[in-house]
Amino acid sequence: MKEFLHLIKIDSNQNYQSNDQIAQIAKSIENWKQRSPSESFDPLCVWDDISSARQFFIDHYCMKFENTPLHSAILGNKIQLDHQNQDLQEQLQQISDIQVMLHIQTAKGAFKMGAYDSSDRYLKMFQNKRNPNSTNDMRIVVPIIKLKTEQSKSEMRNANFNQKIEKI
Repeated sequence: MKEFLHLIKIDSNQNYQSNDQIAQIAKSIENWKQRSPSESFDPLCVWDDISSARQFFIDHYCMKFENTPLHSAILGNKIQLDHQNQDLQEQLQQISDIQVMLHIQTAKGAFKMGAYDSSDRYLKMFQNKRNPNSTNDMRIVVPIIKLKTEQSKSEMRNANFNQKIEKI
């Protein structure tokens, strides 16, 4: 929260958003991919709170930096910057699917906790946010396959012999 407040604050006399500030925000958002709650120690409500807070931060970044490369990157659109800003362009491309990745992280956490219904709900949420131009869909398909496999196993355990034969 402190990091978000520091990064969102802009001098009121400043009429433009500097590339340095946008680069700092992009780096902060990129770090979210490595910072997630523990599936062993944190309950699902903690995962949900963190995911919701990060979505809130993203929405505020989009409002504050409308019509900038950061806004385009968060929405998953292509970004073309001049050669001087190649590093910034690479950073922004790294966060282009951050909203989807937040839902997938939470779905994976719920899956590891055995909360298959919650995992399914988060995967459905990501499908609403998914960018059809995304080329990294294998990161998305694998959690869905694992979830559906575990749900099927669970259904099979609870079925009687005749239901298992029918299912097979």
